[in-house]
Amino acid sequence: MNEVSQVSFNGQETKPKVISPREILLRYLPFLPWVLASVFLFLILAYLKLRYSPNIYNVTSTILVKDQSASAARGEKLEEMLFAQPNKNINDEIQMIRARNMAKRVVKSLGLEVQYFSQGKIRTSQIYPNESPFILNKLFLKDSSASFTISINVLNDKQFTLSENGQPVYFDQPFETKDGRFSLIRTNYPISSYSSNLFLITYAPAENRAAELAGNLSASQSGESNNILLLVYSTENTKMGIDIVNRWMSEYAKAGLEDKKQTAVNALNFIDDQMDTVKQELGGVEKNLQGYREKNKVFNPEQQADNFFSSIADMDKEITKQDVELQIVDNLIAYISDNSNPYRKVGSTLGIEEPSLVSQIGEYNKLQVQRETLLKSTTAANPMVIDLETSLEKLRIGILQNLRNVRNAYQLT
Repeated sequence: MNEVSQVSFNGQETKPKVISPREILLRYLPFLPWVLASVFLFLILAYLKLRYSPNIYNVTSTILVKDQSASAARGEKLEEMLFAQPNKNINDEIQMIRARNMAKRVVKSLGLEVQYFSQGKIRTSQIYPNESPFILNKLFLKDSSASFTISINVLNDKQFTLSENGQPVYFDQPFETKDGRFSLIRTNYPISSYSSNLFLITYAPAENRAAELAGNLSASQSGESNNILLLVYSTENTKMGIDIVNRWMSEYAKAGLEDKKQTAVNALNFIDDQMDTVKQELGGVEKNLQGYREKNKVFNPEQQADNFFSSIADMDKEITKQDVELQIVDNLIAYISDNSNPYRKVGSTLGIEEPSLVSQIGEYNKLQVQRETLLKSTTAANPMVIDLETSLEKLRIGILQNLRNVRNAYQLT
């Protein structure tokens, strides 16, 4: 029991009143149905919320972002000329992979401009394109930038209507709407696998789909690694989410290859332009060189220079040889012209190659020997000695004349 103290108006405390559990129960018992009804209602609402709210799944993947700084060192000058950035920043790569242009590539490659939905009694679920019972064939679009929705009510495996009470249309048969001309191609996937025969086909341009995809994708650095990106895509269809993430990584890799290819193309174009310029400049230089060669009779400067210096060296040797021979000739002239001792033998021509001079000196030396031999047995007054001396004098004059001719010949050359 509970005791409750009461105070009177005149400030005097009265005797406490005791409240029993029975009184408490009787006091709140009228509200019990409302409490139970509220609990039951909220349980029903919670069940409906959990039952019919779409389940959102996160599809994750990782990408290794390679740093090209090591390999870029070899082509640093070329990269600078092409204004390329060889190093990759992880934040830049995050922005690039979440860019709408990258999402647009994914949309176009997977054909996500057209999406299919199964329309239930309470909620509508997205269908994996490979599990759709039909495929929309766009024969003609009045406005490709406008979005539209087509309601499909499948009657059987051969017919459908564009509304619940519309005219039957056969699969693969063209039909027209306010948005264009289309046809539905039936697939092998059974319609009975869905809860109802009502379907929705939505079309949106790639730009709009790209915005939706980019909004559902998040990219961040994976843990403490500086080169690994973590991709998380939120979707209610896991199969479609896996396809989108895989294609996203594939398109990211292709974009990197295309960027490298474009860099290589720019490099080749730059080299080709420079080659054309160099060819023109070399053409002018070669033309000037050809004119110079023709004017100065130069065909092989290196070989001609070698030949020229070789001829100079040979000429120097020949001049030195002639100077020596000329000095020998002068010495012989002085030796033979010496009247103080006219009867001396000439030892040698010392390499002077003049046949007549050699024979004259040989004869001169022979007569000298004969004279010396006669003088050993007779006097200088002997007629034979006098004849030998006369012959020696004539021969000496002839030798001197011959030596002077040789000397003049050396001087002329």
